[in-house]
Amino acid sequence: MNKIDGNLARSILTPVAGSPGTDDAGADVLFLGPENVVDDPLVSALRDRALNVRTLNRTDGIAAVTDSVGAVVIDHSNGKIDGIETLDLVRRNYTDEQVPVILVRTGIGVEDCAEALSHGANDVVDRAGALALAVQRIDDHVATGRLRRQLKKSQDRLTLAIEGSNDGIWDWDIGTGTLQLSYRWYEILGIRNGRDAVDPDYWLDRIHEDERNTVLTDLRASLDGLSDRFSSEHRIRHENGTYRWVHVHAAVARNADGEAIGIAGSMTDITDRKAIDRLTGLPNRGPLSARIDRTLGRIRRHPGAAAALYAINIDGIGMINEGYGEAVGNMVLKTIAGRLTSTLRPTDVVASFGGDVFGVFLDRIDDPSDSLRVGKRIQEVISETIECEGRTINLTSGIGIVVSTDRHVSGSDMISEAFTALKRAKKSGKGNISLFDEKMEMSAARRLDIERELRTGIDNGDIVLAYQPIFNLNTGELTGFESLARWLHPERGMVSPGEFIPVAEESGLIVPMTTRLIEVAAERAAVWNETYANGRPFFLSVNLSAQNLETPQLIKETQDAFDRFGAPLSCLKIEVTESQMMKDFDGGRRRLEEFREAGVNIAIDDFGTGYSSLSYLTQLPFDMLKIDRSFIMDADLSAEKQKILHAIAALGQSLDMAIVGEGVERIGEHEIIKSLNMEACQGFFYGKPALPDDLDPLLSAWGIDMDALC
Repeated sequence: MNKIDGNLARSILTPVAGSPGTDDAGADVLFLGPENVVDDPLVSALRDRALNVRTLNRTDGIAAVTDSVGAVVIDHSNGKIDGIETLDLVRRNYTDEQVPVILVRTGIGVEDCAEALSHGANDVVDRAGALALAVQRIDDHVATGRLRRQLKKSQDRLTLAIEGSNDGIWDWDIGTGTLQLSYRWYEILGIRNGRDAVDPDYWLDRIHEDERNTVLTDLRASLDGLSDRFSSEHRIRHENGTYRWVHVHAAVARNADGEAIGIAGSMTDITDRKAIDRLTGLPNRGPLSARIDRTLGRIRRHPGAAAALYAINIDGIGMINEGYGEAVGNMVLKTIAGRLTSTLRPTDVVASFGGDVFGVFLDRIDDPSDSLRVGKRIQEVISETIECEGRTINLTSGIGIVVSTDRHVSGSDMISEAFTALKRAKKSGKGNISLFDEKMEMSAARRLDIERELRTGIDNGDIVLAYQPIFNLNTGELTGFESLARWLHPERGMVSPGEFIPVAEESGLIVPMTTRLIEVAAERAAVWNETYANGRPFFLSVNLSAQNLETPQLIKETQDAFDRFGAPLSCLKIEVTESQMMKDFDGGRRRLEEFREAGVNIAIDDFGTGYSSLSYLTQLPFDMLKIDRSFIMDADLSAEKQKILHAIAALGQSLDMAIVGEGVERIGEHEIIKSLNMEACQGFFYGKPALPDDLDPLLSAWGIDMDALC
């Protein structure tokens, strides 16, 4: 590494005297007197005050006035030029804030003061009065001027730092409801002639609709005091109609009562960073979409030409990360990226959609029927053996394909349809290929309608909770409820969870929806705890998705909700499934440990339908194991199922977990799970999920008669 010579570095860093930005303040006081300035009692008194006083005659002194002088004191006695004339000459170049000017006279009348002040003097001092008072007033002006210069210097340095940071600056005044935006903020979005102050919606309406609700939720959390700072990465619309990725960071200003009075921060353009996947080095969705846009434009000019897009999901990466470690999983993904890149033509594009999903765009295909053949070839390339750290790894992949048609207006259209086809392929099992067709298109359109209506439903409080009771198998006593999301659509009535939960997860709406449902559960727990429990412990369980486990503020939001409604946090139980945990094992474990530390119990739901891994079961803070309905259904008629149930129950009990049998619908199933000494049960046999008003009789009784049921 080259080193800069120390003297050279100092010469670079040491400002030249008198250059802009230097602090060569010179005299504290520039004293301008008559033609022959002699020792003056006032000058001596100022020097005794430890002020640096420079004396000049009024004629020569004008040239010495700069904005670095603390104050100019003009002796308004006889001379070639009058004191008022001298004042006028100073004010031609400097305002009263830049350079304070004090006139000194012997004997001051009202008219003298009025004249001096009208010409821009900051003060008028009577030399015939108390000398100490005159010195004090001049010293005050010097101190005030010094503070003003320091403030201006700080402001100039701040302005320079802001300009050098390349960030856009914004300041939202809550009281006036105005948003101030810097020149760079407008420049990032290609906006010319931006206004100094705008309505906050000017910014918020530009945020991409997929992220707007999350940004608003996070902003509200910051303003309400749920977090000290606001930080968000989202897309925002450029003037040319495209979207830029930005990182917005801000702090909230509060009054003495803790109420938010403003929020200000910066906006950084991170589009370039977002455009490349850090692990594989491949372009991501943004550049791929732009490339497809260009190709579609060419195809529109040449009828008969076609292109194809492949959305590729690599199966089993989660298992590799769990079994061999994340480093091996990352190496596998980089290997696949390299294989795809080297196999395809130079005109084709390989992209990363994040994690274990890749995109391949064929710029030209001779015939739409070729798309399936190429898809199978891609699967063959992916399935070739990978050797890593002495291990042999073989992979399968699911692929969704879409071939360009006249209906495709943009790259986003093709990407959306490719993912729709990929979902169809994955539903059919591992290693499948699905080609997008018009039926899927109608399904995709329906999904968008559901997403739009669901977003409104969350905001309007139409997503509610139904509660299915859970009972102690031995005593029949009510121990808790599983809280299940229900959508009370204003026109369609009750919407099936199977219709809207997948849409919520795919669109990211599951995060604000869960936040809302935790608040509903907290309010319900408070009511039931006060009205029915009478000191008896009970719980309400809430199901979390993988996206919820990726939300750092979830535990804080949960604690705040239960505190707000006055419900003990011990009333809450969190339920997660095996497959959700495997999407980010380490991150999910950290989030569950945060809940455990806060006093929340945790259940693993649908056990047996996922990986059923003993290794992760022992690493996670589970208190309850819920056996999936598929093992309990008709278990009284199947010896094999009884063996499986016995093994699962023994496993859970050995780990000190409470065991719950789910989905019990028949007396025979009830007898089987009771014979295995499970602690609790739930299912239609005991009670269906119901809205709160329908549960009052059950809560009043606080249990069921197991003997009567049996």
